[in-house]
Parts: sequence; structure tokens; C-alpha cells
Amino acid sequence: MASKKLRQFDRQLKAIAAPEMDRHEFVFDGRRTFRRDVRHDPSPYIQIVEFQIGTKSLSGRFTVNLGVYNESYQPEDQKRADGPLQPSPAQCMSDLSDRLGYFCDPPRGFWSRLLRLPSQPPHDYWWPQHENDRKMQSVLRQVIDCIIHRGIPWLDKMSCVEAFDWAKHELARRKKWKAEMHAGQGSAHFESQSFDDWLKTPGGMKREQRS
Repeated sequence: MASKKLRQFDRQLKAIAAPEMDRHEFVFDGRRTFRRDVRHDPSPYIQIVEFQIGTKSLSGRFTVNLGVYNESYQPEDQKRADGPLQPSPAQCMSDLSDRLGYFCDPPRGFWSRLLRLPSQPPHDYWWPQHENDRKMQSVLRQVIDCIIHRGIPWLDKMSCVEAFDWAKHELARRKKWKAEMHAGQGSAHFESQSFDDWLKTPGGMKREQRS
């Protein structure tokens, strides 16, 4: 049986998040995921915003997962067996999915504000659920604001063939690094390359050639 906090969360998700996301053309699945189809070329990019409920040590909290999926550009071993109709962030390439917390300034508690402690850097943040309707509304409005102003621009940026080329490039580099580590060679730490930096390389220059 769902807790009072979870029932309140689901009520406010439908009352607050669904109308706001609808204004940005995201379709609510009736549960906790929103999807939007974007077409920049013949195949559609599916942008996904998924509200995830915490369990065990994260019970009573929630986070938001972002992802971009395109069946045409997925690696063969990561394509959906039943088609791309309802993909989730977990089915997106690892570099084309992320947590909303990494795009937001973490909320500051009362003592942090009072003592003027330095703000924490963005991280995998989980927001609290509340039984009180006003508190739950306030939290969701903060989350939706971050989705609209920071999450959606990232989804738009990654909804292109160049982003999938970069994600595949990073996937190949990561596999090579793991193989070298297994063989006792190479660095103990994988150095990822950002999408922006990759675009400046010869491989990323394909973007200019396509435009």
C-alpha cells in the first residue's frame, strides 16, 4: 500500500507537473514519465523525463531521470526488442541519460543559509516527498523549474545525430579502457570527453559538414 507521502506526491505530480510539461509538448503516461517526440531528421528523437521513487535508504524521496532515445541510432545491442514506443532512460545510451540533480543547484537547508555555508556542487540529488500538500507543491515547482530551464535545454542539445555519434565514440573508448584495465594496462581512471570538446575534434567536425 502506498504511503501518504507517495499518494500526495502522485496527486501533485498530476496537478502541477503534468500541465507544465504539457505546455512543452511532453506527453504524460499517467504514471510518472513524460515523453516528447522531436524530429530533426527522418527518425524521431524521444526525449524522456522520468520521476523515480526512492526505495530502502531513499524511501520517501524522489529523483528525476533524463534521457534521449532514437531507435535508428541506438547500438544494435541496445535496441528495444518491442520497438521504441515507450523507452525509458534506462534504455538510453549511458552518455545520453542523466539525473536532473547534476543540472540544479542543490536546495540549501536552514542552517546552511543561516551560517552562510558554501553551496554544494550539483550532484545526484533526491528531493523529499511530503504529506503536506503545500510543501509537496513547493518542491515539485522547484523541480519543474529546473527541468524547464536546465533539463529540457540539455535534452534538446542531445537530440541530434552528432550526440549519438559522440555517445558511441565514448562507449567504444570505455570498452577499450575496461579491456586494458582487465589486462593490467592503462590508467586506473577513465577520462571522459565532453560532447562540446568532442565537437572540436576531427570526428566531431562532421557536424559542420552536415549543416
